Amino acid sequence: MGMVAYFVSVPPGRLRELIRDPDQVEDGLYPDEAVLAAGDALDIDKAWDGLHFLLTDGGTGGTDSPLGQAIQGGEPIDEYDEEKYGYGPPRALQPDEVRAVADALAGLSPEVLRQRFGDGRRLTADGVYPNCWGEADALDWLRETFGRLVAFYRQAADRGNAVLLDLV
Repeated sequence: MGMVAYFVSVPPGRLRELIRDPDQVEDGLYPDEAVLAAGDALDIDKAWDGLHFLLTDGGTGGTDSPLGQAIQGGEPIDEYDEEKYGYGPPRALQPDEVRAVADALAGLSPEVLRQRFGDGRRLTADGVYPNCWGEADALDWLRETFGRLVAFYRQAADRGNAVLLDLV
């Protein structure tokens, strides 16, 4: 299966509930079909590390920047339990952080992503997961995923929502 990334847009009040009662976090991370259909959840599968690499220009953009926060940001909202969560504790971005991420993503052109990707060798050399960057459709996959990520964050920001993030 491998590592995949999930994002869920939640109202600030719901985030406060999850922080107060971490036993609810797991249910909040894996929403039902209605939440998925409303665009309030996003699964970017295994594209997360490649996309993070492009958003941060191979890490030179830092993970503290809004673009660095888009995939690997946020504050932990529960204790880490490997059996429960996989690859780290679930994290949350507050509504103001979501808006900053949405604005930063909107300002990044697909052309910049293409330039940062190049021919994929840099991602391969840096060991970026899932190490498929020499494949002919790798850039198209990342660009399509980037478009979905931009739309997800814009909708969350427009609603004034927080975002839950998890790698499993």
